[in-house]
Amino acid sequence: MLDRFSKVFRAGTLAALALSLAGCASFSVPAGSPTLERIASTRQIVIGHREAAVPFSFEASGGQPAGYSVDLCARVVAGLARQLGVEGISIRWTRVGAPDSRVSAVADGRVDMECGVTSVTLTRMRSVDFSSAIFVDGASMLILASAPKGRGDGGLMRVGVIPGTTTESAVRGALLKAGLQATIVPVQDHADGVRALTATKIDAYAADRTVLLGLAVASQNRDNLVVSDRQFSFEPFAIALPRNDPDFRLAVNRQIARIFGDGSIGEVHQRWLGPFGEIDLMNLAAYRLGALPD
Repeated sequence: MLDRFSKVFRAGTLAALALSLAGCASFSVPAGSPTLERIASTRQIVIGHREAAVPFSFEASGGQPAGYSVDLCARVVAGLARQLGVEGISIRWTRVGAPDSRVSAVADGRVDMECGVTSVTLTRMRSVDFSSAIFVDGASMLILASAPKGRGDGGLMRVGVIPGTTTESAVRGALLKAGLQATIVPVQDHADGVRALTATKIDAYAADRTVLLGLAVASQNRDNLVVSDRQFSFEPFAIALPRNDPDFRLAVNRQIARIFGDGSIGEVHQRWLGPFGEIDLMNLAAYRLGALPD
């Protein structure tokens, strides 16, 4: 995995390092960036995280935020501290939940960044801004290996989904297009969806495919949980940011470009997503495209 990353990003590593050093040397807080001004003054940033969106954003033992998105955002903050010329920026982690509430938390200024599994959509752009894409996924189904043939994949009856997610609309569209008769069953969160599935209250649970893989691995019933090969949506994940602060977005994207450009994203990917297999070409391209020149 890491060898593959090093080969792909070797050509851009020196340029990325030079960009990073140049940025640290010349960066100053833009006069029109209230977020950066406050962070530089207080040396604190508020970041929203998810409770159980394994392996991207979840609470590990002791309630400590962990996961791919959390790790990446912590590295972004460390880079911002260097750019702002402060010794360090403390992170105050705040749990965010349902799609509407986590987007509104950014829009209302309760959090400066939302680091979870939030997909970029044009509708959400009316309320918040987004960083460069940090991962590309797609919705799929978690089903029981012991389910009767024809249930939970091709002949769905009851599909659990979190209301208000992009997955919900994708599921409804996919079922309608396939001409399948199914009942959409709302669930509170990922844990609730897995419980409903294992209790056979639903025939399948729909969510982002990598999240489903994480849920299956973490479940006590892992041997009876299977993620369908079918993928029926395109979900570009990004960090949700305040809509009225383009200079803050630029600073965040500069750090993402550095992390993607010097190949250290490979360490993040391997740590949190390595157990699910080698990186796919879609995300390899996303990482390369995210390594934007200054």
